[in-house]
Amino acid sequence: MRFQVQTFRAPRWLGPVLVLIAMALLPFALILGLAVMALVAGASVLRLLLPPVGKWAMQGRQDSTSGRSIIEPGSPAIDAEYEVKDDHEKGN
Repeated sequence: MRFQVQTFRAPRWLGPVLVLIAMALLPFALILGLAVMALVAGASVLRLLLPPVGKWAMQGRQDSTSGRSIIEPGSPAIDAEYEVKDDHEKGN
């Protein structure tokens, strides 16, 4: 197997030009980073202020005639009636 290395001699002005380009792009990179941080912070605050999506799905909609909640078809929620009994009402 043969390994060959070729060298390249760049002009003297290429180094300073690359440094100037990098310095010119730095403010744009900082502004872009701040914009992304603001978007993430805004989304986090909005998510804290709004109730979770799962809570809305579990509430269903209220039936006006019987007062019972109607769960939409295809919903993963289970519609069950229950009552809380005191200690003296339990059969044990």
